[in-house]
Amino acid sequence: MTGAEAVPVLSVMLSEDGGRIEIVIRVDGVEAMRSTAAGASGTSVCVEEPGVMW
Repeated sequence: MTGAEAVPVLSVMLSEDGGRIEIVIRVDGVEAMRSTAAGASGTSVCVEEPGVMW
């Protein structure tokens, strides 16, 4: 993705029953961002900065 408006975002929200989630953004096999969430309605969001080269 290129350009000032191309921002890769990955968001996950757990149900009211809760649990645990871990999300990872990988670029060409290299981990660029990692985020976790736990509990009822827990939310995990990864936002990668535009223009960062991996």
